[in-house]
Amino acid sequence: MEKKSGHKLLWRLLDVGLILILIMFSSLLILKAMSIGFETGTADTAWTLFYIYCGFFGVIAIGCLIAEARLAGDYQELMAEKKKRLHRAAQRLDTFTSQTEKNYLKLDKPDDGWNYAQTRYKYLGEYYRHRGNFEQNTKNVIQEWKTEASSYLDWGRLWKLFIVVGIVCQFMACNYVVGVDMKNDEKRLLNSLPLSTEWTAKTIPMPHLSDGMRYVSNPDSIVTPHTEQQLNTLLKQMDDSLGIESAVIIVKHVANRDIFGFSQELFDLYHIGTNDRGLVMVLAYDDHLFRSHTGLALEADLTDAECSQLQQQYLIPSMKAEQPDSGMLYLTQAVYNTLKGKELPTMSTLHPKPHPQEESEHISILTGFYMLIFGFWLILFSYIGRRYGWFLSIYVRNIMPINMFVNVRSLLPFFFGGNFYSFGGSHFSSGGGYSSHSSSSSRSYSSSSSSHSYRSSSSHSHSSGGYGGGRSGGGGATSSW
Repeated sequence: MEKKSGHKLLWRLLDVGLILILIMFSSLLILKAMSIGFETGTADTAWTLFYIYCGFFGVIAIGCLIAEARLAGDYQELMAEKKKRLHRAAQRLDTFTSQTEKNYLKLDKPDDGWNYAQTRYKYLGEYYRHRGNFEQNTKNVIQEWKTEASSYLDWGRLWKLFIVVGIVCQFMACNYVVGVDMKNDEKRLLNSLPLSTEWTAKTIPMPHLSDGMRYVSNPDSIVTPHTEQQLNTLLKQMDDSLGIESAVIIVKHVANRDIFGFSQELFDLYHIGTNDRGLVMVLAYDDHLFRSHTGLALEADLTDAECSQLQQQYLIPSMKAEQPDSGMLYLTQAVYNTLKGKELPTMSTLHPKPHPQEESEHISILTGFYMLIFGFWLILFSYIGRRYGWFLSIYVRNIMPINMFVNVRSLLPFFFGGNFYSFGGSHFSSGGGYSSHSSSSSRSYSSSSSSHSYRSSSSHSHSSGGYGGGRSGGGGATSSW
């Protein structure tokens, strides 16, 4: 017996451990969905996820309910018969309880407290003897149901799994929406700030100086970290295969809106490009300006006319649609393909980005829909649970007569397998049964009196950072929108 109890306790502990692991894993997935929504999410993507979610789980739920209706006929009759037996057992206990109460109230109560307590305990003992029989009968009925409907209850376990997965996926989709809303709140906050930094060549952070894998400076977070990573990968490929070292600056404002002077000063200050094959691209997003600035040796391979044409074809439409991420990615790929002699990329249809206030309205609607879906899951769980007998213990609890000697009926001990008795004010209990946030310090680099302070040797290491000593004669093109 002790060995059996030990095995039973071990299985319970394993079940609890598995449940905790699943809860932790689900929580991580839900938080990851919020992080992705914050970093790269849009209202359009959130709506797409909503349609996919509703279509996938809706079709499965409807199909399973139809199959359930065809399968459950005989088993529901069996369930009804078990409930009738439980009702009859409850009625017998209720009849006994009512008769015992009448007999007790007719008694002449002893005056001394000790005899009075003995009388109460006598009747209370009778009640709990019959109640014990009732509880044993209900356990037998429930066990019979589990045995006779075992194959049917296997489907019930699949229903539980389906409902749990559906709720977890719903919370993931809903938290993606929350992440998008948080990003919109951040945008509205940034847009409400009265002033933005007007960057100069001396104050702009240049991450390539310390990390040869990073070519993009994005201090105002105009493009997403994911886009920044994609640009760094493409520019690294351009550096390795073509020997063209680049610096891409993406800010809100440049000082005095002088984007040509800003670009030229970057060349003069940092000497970008090995063998004068350097390329600087500057996007001043809120100034509505863009500049491609080429090194002396690169002007023949990437002419001013080509720079202007590529900017008009790829960058300007994206800027007008308020999609700087798409514009920078398409333009950088087009420059790379032009230098490699490849076919230019085909630009997909651009849709103007909705205003943050408009996106917030969409988010509010989506959040309301997800709340309705959560209500649907609760209704489905209740409906399926009644059909599969998940709540038979609660059903028994509800039909069981109340002990006439108990002043307070507590639900808490019921869930933990205990009872709660109250006699004249005394109580006796007996046991039974994307958005993670990281902070980074910005680094500014000032020029020394020597114009060669950032010039490195031609054999500089890209992994350790630094530029290759290039010069520019002012070639390139400037565009505005």
